Amino acid sequence: MDDFIAELKKYYPLKKDTISLIKESLTVKNVSKNDILLQKNKISTELFWVKRGTLRGYIETDTNLVTTWFAIDHDMVTSVTSFILQQPSKECIEAIEDSELYIISYTNLQKLYSTFLEMNVIGRLLTEQYYINLEQRAFLLQYATAKERYEAFIERYPQLLLKIPLGIIASFLGITQSSLSRIRKTW
Repeated sequence: MDDFIAELKKYYPLKKDTISLIKESLTVKNVSKNDILLQKNKISTELFWVKRGTLRGYIETDTNLVTTWFAIDHDMVTSVTSFILQQPSKECIEAIEDSELYIISYTNLQKLYSTFLEMNVIGRLLTEQYYINLEQRAFLLQYATAKERYEAFIERYPQLLLKIPLGIIASFLGITQSSLSRIRKTW
């Protein structure tokens, strides 16, 4: 768990008693490829930190699954709206490869927030980073060409190109798999 603590310390210094409660609050879980960590219409009660592996968020439509995000080593993720508001999720969370996760429950995170000021600062900074990433993704989807979206994907997630099916990448980019194949041939 020291790797997780080190990651948090990048945002703000932590006192010994804060570190102790964080360690008491975390659980470690190994999940297998294709395990579903959150199902649609369930309330997200856990926040995940990916020690190693890859997760994805997706939304089920009438005709397919649309990938909304990826989480790789050292990313922190959940179904944000569901987690914060404690309401049913519109998205699912799936392991797309065997992964090792640190998990903190909503209840334990709220306890950390109410007990330690530094956890509020870290929470705010992580939320700001999440919002920046979300805004950049929205701009890419609205204003970038398919080729530019693919280039941004490669820049952010080069390690995923060989790990996950092209159909999942295409759904994340908002294009068809055949369009992605054409882009890859000219790239």
